[in-house]
Amino acid sequence: MTLRARPATPKIIETLGLHKLHERDAITGNGLVKRAVYEPARLQVQDREVDMNVMEVPTDTPLLLGYLPLEALDLYPNPKKRVLEGNPQYDGKMVTDLL
Repeated sequence: MTLRARPATPKIIETLGLHKLHERDAITGNGLVKRAVYEPARLQVQDREVDMNVMEVPTDTPLLLGYLPLEALDLYPNPKKRVLEGNPQYDGKMVTDLL
């Protein structure tokens, strides 16, 4: 099973009013730690949106848009242009992969 969770600081979680679901082990630069997982929040990038569980991280952790949400949104980074682009396989349109 793939954990589909986005990181958020305690302040962001409080602001969104999310409820804790459970805790999960997570591998970090400091080794294995327990992290709280909260109910899904809607993530919207460009004209696409996806609901993903939220995982609490320390306040000083940079929040980055990672592989799992980009995959769910069917977006790919274009490093030359420094932008996110739709999947070229589908003419840039969002297509959900159910395979």
